[in-house]
Amino acid sequence: MMFFRHDGYWRCQFMDAGLRATFNRPLNFNSVDKLIAFADRGGGLASLKRREAFNRAIQKGRGAVLLELNDHQYALLKTAC
Repeated sequence: MMFFRHDGYWRCQFMDAGLRATFNRPLNFNSVDKLIAFADRGGGLASLKRREAFNRAIQKGRGAVLLELNDHQYALLKTAC
């Protein structure tokens, strides 16, 4: 799960697969395009319904998206955070 909010930049916090613990460090994105690309690569925008919900959350300046990471992607994210 990725939670995000806009504070002059897009700050993203991640929770583990069991939604029990957050990763130690957030990731920050300078542009909404990078945030969208990250969520898309992580499988968070796989359907039209999810993409529309994500776009509404961006307009609000905060929200969450469920990522569907493979083992390699999860390991890379955990290393980065």
